[in-house]
Amino acid sequence: MKRLYLGIDVGTTHLKVCAVDAQGNCLSVAERDQELIPDRFFGDSVPAELLYERCTDCIREVLGTVDRTQVAAMGITSMAEAGIPIDAAGNALMPLVPWNTDPWNADPWNTDSWNADPWSRVPGEHEGLGSQKPDFPESLTHWALYQKTGLCWHPKYTINRLWQMRRQRTDLFERMACFLSVSDYVLFRLTGQKMTEESLACRTMLYNIHEQRWDRELTAFADMADKLPSVATAAEDWPLLSRQLADAWGLGRNVRVCVGGHDHLCAARALGIAGNDVLNSMGTSEVYVGFFERMPDLRSLYDRGILTGRFDGRYYWICNMPSSGASIEWLRSLLLQNGQKMGYRELMQASYTKCAPLFYLPFVNGAGTHRRKKLPGGFLGADMGTGASELIGAVYEGIACESAVILENLAEAGIGTKTIHAVGGGTMNRKLMQAKADFTAHTYETDIQVQASAVGAALAAAGLTGHARPEHRIRPDSQGSEYCRKKYQAYTRLTKMLGE
Repeated sequence: MKRLYLGIDVGTTHLKVCAVDAQGNCLSVAERDQELIPDRFFGDSVPAELLYERCTDCIREVLGTVDRTQVAAMGITSMAEAGIPIDAAGNALMPLVPWNTDPWNADPWNTDSWNADPWSRVPGEHEGLGSQKPDFPESLTHWALYQKTGLCWHPKYTINRLWQMRRQRTDLFERMACFLSVSDYVLFRLTGQKMTEESLACRTMLYNIHEQRWDRELTAFADMADKLPSVATAAEDWPLLSRQLADAWGLGRNVRVCVGGHDHLCAARALGIAGNDVLNSMGTSEVYVGFFERMPDLRSLYDRGILTGRFDGRYYWICNMPSSGASIEWLRSLLLQNGQKMGYRELMQASYTKCAPLFYLPFVNGAGTHRRKKLPGGFLGADMGTGASELIGAVYEGIACESAVILENLAEAGIGTKTIHAVGGGTMNRKLMQAKADFTAHTYETDIQVQASAVGAALAAAGLTGHARPEHRIRPDSQGSEYCRKKYQAYTRLTKMLGE
C-alpha cells in the first residue's frame, strides 16, 4: 500500500503542514501565518494553545485532501532556541517567544531588563561585560564553551533565556518540570511524550555535541539537570500518535511521530545535501549549512564564528544571517503603496538600480555569529536624490555582500563550497539571487522544492532522504564583476571600521 507522511514546519513567520510521499513529492499543503500577539509580560509571542490549534487546523486540512489510511508517520521541524516550559501537569508556563525577540524587555517599567548590546555580555574575551550577564565559571567561557557545544555565545540561546527566567520569573522557573523546544512541545501535545532530537538540543547551549548528551556542567550551571527532555537516538524510540487523536482524525493506531530537527537541517535532508555541497536556506533568517566529511581545526572554525552541531548522525557546520528575510520585510514597510506594505510580487518586479555610494548594512535583525561585535543596520550614503530603485538595489547588494563574507570565512576555514543549493521564499526573488551570485562569484541552484523544511521533516519520519531537484541555475554575471569587486571591498572596509 502506498504510504504518506506528514511534515509539520513551525517557522518564525509561517506554520505549514505537508503531505509527502516516499519520493519526496509534496502532495498537499496547509499554511497559517504565525501572527504574534502582544503580551504584557512576554511581549510579542504566540500563546501555547494557539500554536497547537494552528498545527491541528493545518493537519486536519491536509488530511481532508489525502487518503488517511495511507498516513504512516508524522515529522516535526521548527525554529530553534525558542520553546515552551511546562509544569508537572503538562501545562504551558509561558507563550512561545520567538528566537529573535526578548521576553524580558516587554514591560516598560522593568528597569532591570536585559536590553544592552548582546555582544557586551559575552563571557570571557569580549570587552564591556554587562552586570546582567550569567556568571559563567571559567571552565564555561568562550573557547571552552565552544568546544563543548559548537556555539559562540549569544543571548538567543536557550541557556541564557532560562537564566533570565530563573532571575526575573523565579515563580515560573520553580514550577517548570521540563523545557521543550517548539518541535518538542508539538510532539508532547500529539503523543504525551517529552522527547527531542540532536540538532535542536544542539541549539540550546546545554548539549555536548561530542559526548552526544546533555552536558553535566552546563545543565548544573543552569539548574536544568532534571528539566530537559530525553534525546532520541533511534527511529524506534519515537512514540505513537495518541489514540484519542488517531481516532478523532480517522488515522491508524500505529502512526509514529518524531521530531525531525532544526528547520534548516530538515531542508538539507530534503535535498540530500552531502560532501562539499552547501544549502542556502532563505527565510526570516538566512543560513548557509553543510556537513563535514572530516572535522577541520575547531579553533579555525571558532575564530570565524562558524557554528557546529550534529544532525542525523553527522557533524554539520552552519553560518547565519539573521537580517536577510527580515531586511526584505523592513524594505517592504518602507516602500508603501496606498498606505500598505509593498507586496512581494511588486517588490520582485520593481527596478533595481546599482548605486555604488549607497550601502545597506543587513543587521537590522541582528548580525550572525561570524560578526564578533554588534553592528548598526540600515542605509549609509543616501541623499535627496536616492529613490526606491536605489534602496532596493542597496538591500540586495548588502545581503549579497554579507553572503560573500560568509563564503570567504568558510574558504579560509578549509570548508569547500562546491555547489550552493538555495531554498526558501527568497529564491523567488531572481534579482536578489543574481546579486548574490555576482558578489559571491558562486552559482546558485534554486530548487523546485518550495516546502523543503516540512518535506525534510516528513522524510525524517519515514526514515528517508530526499534529493535535489534544480529548477534554475543563477550564474555570476562577468560584466558586472568589477563593480561587485570594488563595492565588496568598500563594504568590508566599512563594516570593519564600524566594528572596531
